[in-house]
Amino acid sequence: MSIAHFFENTDLLIILSIILGVLFPYFGEFFKPLIPFFLVILMTLSTLEISNSHLNPKSQAKDVSFLLIISYLIQGILLIAISFFFVSSPDYLKGLIVLAATPVGIWTIAYAYMLKGNTELAAIGVIFSHILAIFILPLTIYFFFATYVDIFTVFYNVALLILVPLIFSRILKYKFKIEDFKFKRHIINLCMFFISYAIIALNYKVLTNPATLPYDVLLVLLIRAFVIGTLFYLIIRKFVEYERLVVYTFVSIFKNAGLAATITLLVFPIEAAIPIALAQVLGSFSVVYYSKLLSLGKAKQSQKKK
Repeated sequence: MSIAHFFENTDLLIILSIILGVLFPYFGEFFKPLIPFFLVILMTLSTLEISNSHLNPKSQAKDVSFLLIISYLIQGILLIAISFFFVSSPDYLKGLIVLAATPVGIWTIAYAYMLKGNTELAAIGVIFSHILAIFILPLTIYFFFATYVDIFTVFYNVALLILVPLIFSRILKYKFKIEDFKFKRHIINLCMFFISYAIIALNYKVLTNPATLPYDVLLVLLIRAFVIGTLFYLIIRKFVEYERLVVYTFVSIFKNAGLAATITLLVFPIEAAIPIALAQVLGSFSVVYYSKLLSLGKAKQSQKKK
């Protein structure tokens, strides 16, 4: 494998960041203040190829509305509900609630493309879920933790981490005519790598110690990633074609963990980011699982048509 191909492999880099975060956590504190910087770069580059016409959801209004319902109401509310049922630690609850209120993961677009799903729907959904997050994230945090955080600080940071990348990407795309370049994916993957490494490294003591590993949080995230996601896939596949099914499936399990980690570390104790670190670890495995599940489902659909 060449160096270029190595840095194109998102899953491999995420897994490597997890391993290095556990084995060599010494640079976690160094990278902590750089997380917002990496996130802005990641989100700016990820939205470069999306034209302004895609910001108009009228052509797929029903699908986009359903996508937002999946992310914020179905996944979000279910995650909060099972978190309160199983988790007792206030700090862990903070991280889980921030994760629930976080928008759709940016990599939904990438995986929709790789699995031949509806990339336009994925792009519109990701963008509008992030725009909604400017209001939903601060309001959710204020609703649950009004006495713990400054709502204006949360609102400012969410707006900064979402609006600034969108503005930068519009300037690069339309002012400087930059949409794609040779090492764009490499830079995006490196940003993901450093964000993931920092989250794992900052919490490695808890994550690697069986005595302190939050098994209740792990259970909640396993239910979210595999049980809820699989049930949703099995139900929704009966009503939509494969292209939309790919998008809906990943929306039901993916959240923007980088944004969730950044907001959590800005306003809560480091311990609150532990659920997000665990979610990232499980996310690497869930991507492989759902990719196989969707591929098998597509193969069965093709056999039935024959």
